[in-house]
Amino acid sequence: MTGGGRAGALARPALVPLVRRLPAVQALGASSRTPPLRRGPQVLRRGRAGRRLAGTLLPQPTVLVDGRSCRLDDVLGDGPARIEVLPDGRLRIAAGGRRVEATDPGGVLIGWLRAAGARGVEVRPDRIVRAVY
Repeated sequence: MTGGGRAGALARPALVPLVRRLPAVQALGASSRTPPLRRGPQVLRRGRAGRRLAGTLLPQPTVLVDGRSCRLDDVLGDGPARIEVLPDGRLRIAAGGRRVEATDPGGVLIGWLRAAGARGVEVRPDRIVRAVY
């Protein structure tokens, strides 16, 4: 995984402890933020919102569906999904061959989408954003 062959194997024990002392590296290590995936067939980065969100991990807030509180992940199921913010602020979620409408009481998902200037996202089964619209 790390490559570098013999030279890398020799240099790594000396360099890693030094690099770990850098504040930026320490902050990255303490952060749970996942770096975005590169553009490709499974990550479409088009437009400003696409460049900001495509390839990143979808937030997992608690949402309300039919008055019932549940994790967004449970609503999405195991396959790909599409999430859209409706004009009234509700979410339309298409997943597993069904469509449901939900609310985001904490505003986590809606705030995340609006901060990027997005109306919605297509999400891969691994919860990485494939495309933004």
